[in-house]
Amino acid sequence: KLNADDELNYCREDKVSEGMKIIIYRAFPVQLEVDGEKVPLNVAKGTVGEALAKAQIKIGTEDVVNVSLDEMVTTNTSIIVTRTVYKDRTETIAIPFKTEIKQSPEMTAGKSKIETQGVEGSKTITYKDKYVGGKLVESVEVSSTTTKEPVNQVKIVSTQKINATNTT
Repeated sequence: KLNADDELNYCREDKVSEGMKIIIYRAFPVQLEVDGEKVPLNVAKGTVGEALAKAQIKIGTEDVVNVSLDEMVTTNTSIIVTRTVYKDRTETIAIPFKTEIKQSPEMTAGKSKIETQGVEGSKTITYKDKYVGGKLVESVEVSSTTTKEPVNQVKIVSTQKINATNTT
């Protein structure tokens, strides 16, 4: 009796003729895990790549398979497919303002004042994140755009010396 996943060296529809040597390849279960989920798979023969094709599992160019696709499948074969996925991520960060110092002889000694209040700017950075098996393994900056220029703070300080009085 042939089971559903068993294979023959002839097509099942071929007519039996005298002298034919018919070989039955009995299917056996193969451990297959894709994206962390176990996938039921029975194969009779072939390579890991052929087994994955039978299970309709497509392997991306950067996906990772724990065994060679050319390796022959046996009852002890355990195939683990780890997907590689890229995601774009955008982050906005603050650009700190700088403080400019202006000196003024007209101000009272030891005094200062803010002439222009500083304002932070902002920058938008886009990253391409690489995930292997759902874990972030690499993050590459793709672009960076200043979305708001910072405004420098201007501080005016007195140039006059403070007179120290000696009291005894």
